[in-house]
Amino acid sequence: MHVKKTIRDEITTLLMGVTPAGNNVFASKVYPLTKQQLPAICVYTLNESIDHLTMNKPRKQERTIELGIDIFVRANDSYDDDIDAIQVVVEQVLYNAKINSVTQLDLTSTSLNLSNEGDQTTGRLAMTFDAYCHTIEGDAETIV
Repeated sequence: MHVKKTIRDEITTLLMGVTPAGNNVFASKVYPLTKQQLPAICVYTLNESIDHLTMNKPRKQERTIELGIDIFVRANDSYDDDIDAIQVVVEQVLYNAKINSVTQLDLTSTSLNLSNEGDQTTGRLAMTFDAYCHTIEGDAETIV
């Protein structure tokens, strides 16, 4: 399994049951959420860049993987507060956890918006992190 999946799965497990979203934490960017599943969190990976740390093959690599964590809540007069409450816990958990799959995890941005997709209006906070991990060239499954 690619290190990106390893990271998604580990972050999803860390967030499961510890935020107001409860067990509604999914390792997917595309997940059809119902009203009953809100609030919810979706964990996914985006772009990836690779730097070579050694010269001789197989080279040690540092991968910087853009990790997305989206928080979804029902849009109502308290949706800002609902999202903030979940965001606080997400940041605390990820800051304090020993994450085996990454050497460092940095929050780089957040973006708040409303979505009118489907039969409900939802508030969405998109959190973007840089997740750093080391692999050996030619082996994207093993974290070193």
